[in-house]
Amino acid sequence: MSCTSATGQTRTNSVATVTLPVVGKVGAVSSKVTTGTTSTTASARTAGINLLGGAVVADAVSVYSSAKSTSGVGSGTGATTFAGLKILGRSIAVNVAPNTQVALDVAGKRVGTVTLNQQSKGTRDGVYRSYTRGIVISLLAGNPFGLPGSTVIYISAAHAGRHDSSAGSSPPMPSSPTPRRWVSPTGP
Repeated sequence: MSCTSATGQTRTNSVATVTLPVVGKVGAVSSKVTTGTTSTTASARTAGINLLGGAVVADAVSVYSSAKSTSGVGSGTGATTFAGLKILGRSIAVNVAPNTQVALDVAGKRVGTVTLNQQSKGTRDGVYRSYTRGIVISLLAGNPFGLPGSTVIYISAAHAGRHDSSAGSSPPMPSSPTPRRWVSPTGP
C-alpha cells in the first residue's frame, strides 16, 4: 500500500493465493492500514501457509504494528499471533516473544533460521517506525530446498510510521502493511 500523510484514512488489500515454485504456497492474504491524527496502525493476516516442502506450515499468521509520535517522542507496539504453526513438525505456541529464533536443521545440518514475531522500532529521518514480521525464514548456502544461500522469505508483515505531528506539516509516511510474500536475496 502507498504512503500517505493524510489522517482519517483506512486502506485495505487482499490476495486470494500466492504460489512460488520451490518456496511454496500461501492462501488468503489481507492487510489494512489506518491513519489517525496521532497514530498509525497496520495489520496483516496470511492463511494456509505451506513452505519449503512442508518444513514451515501454519493455518494462519496475524501481525499488528502501531506508531505514534508526539512532541518528538515516538512509541509503538507490535504483536504476532500464530494458528497451527509447525516448524519441521514441531508445534509452536500461539504467541511467542519478539524476535524468537528457531533453528532450521534438516538431517542434522543447519540450513537456516526461522525468526518468529520479528519486531523493530525506532526513528529515522524524523519518522518513528514500527515493524512486525510474523515469519522470516533465512536460508544458508547448500540448503536442500534448491534456493540460493542468503535467501530470505517473509510471511505476514505490518509496517507503521508516524511523523512527529508537533513539527508542522508531515511528509508522506511509510505505513504499509503489505503482506510480504516474496523471496528476496537481501531482505526488505
